Amino acid sequence: MNTTTQLHGKCALVTGAGTAGIGRAIALELARRGADVVVHDRTREMADQTAVLLHGLGVRVFALVADFSSMSAARLLVQNAHDCLGRLDIVVASAGISQRKAALDLTDEDMHRVVGVNLLATMVLTQEAAKAMTRAGGGSIVIVSSVNEDRVIAEQAHYCASKGGLRQWGRALAASLGPVGVRVNLLCPGAIDTPMNHAHLVQHPERREVVLARTPLRRLGEPADIGCAAAFLAGDDSRFMTGASLFVDGGLSLG
Repeated sequence: MNTTTQLHGKCALVTGAGTAGIGRAIALELARRGADVVVHDRTREMADQTAVLLHGLGVRVFALVADFSSMSAARLLVQNAHDCLGRLDIVVASAGISQRKAALDLTDEDMHRVVGVNLLATMVLTQEAAKAMTRAGGGSIVIVSSVNEDRVIAEQAHYCASKGGLRQWGRALAASLGPVGVRVNLLCPGAIDTPMNHAHLVQHPERREVVLARTPLRRLGEPADIGCAAAFLAGDDSRFMTGASLFVDGGLSLG
């Protein structure tokens, strides 16, 4: 199949697509393969930056803004994206945040913020997407989780908890929605060279070397590596996959 037309005619929403990281790479790859795309971020400037990159690819592109510290905003985003495109065949839940802090030092605010965005807002978003897809008779939901849905980092306990929760949510949703033609899969990046990872990994050579030593392919991933994997899960090539966690981590999860 020609990958440049693989998703032609499909309508997709990608959350957290405004920065030069995983979400933007996913939006670009879906558009390159022919999908019309709604790109989301928490600020107008960042969402528009990604939309500009997609406009030259010959697909319809819309930029929407929502603050995922509000669960109601996540639910409304799906409704607005559906209004823009007319339907939703693909929803990629990529928005997320991270924080490095010792578990015993975490405040209530720290836990509410990370778990609220990464888990609760994603649950609401994918629930709303599933309702629309059920009415339409099918669709594909891709939840961007992390290698940390299995592996733990002591200084990111709340982040790991949020990703572990996503795994169970995604699996349960897949079991519920399979009979109506809606697939739900989790995409689990390892250490990726993104703006979010820059502060606590790329700018700390000692941490970076530890991660590389545990990664059999001996490099950090690129956002484009995740974009291609997301497009695979979104499209028909993965038509017999649901409830799966696809690790794209250079082998980090093996150690």
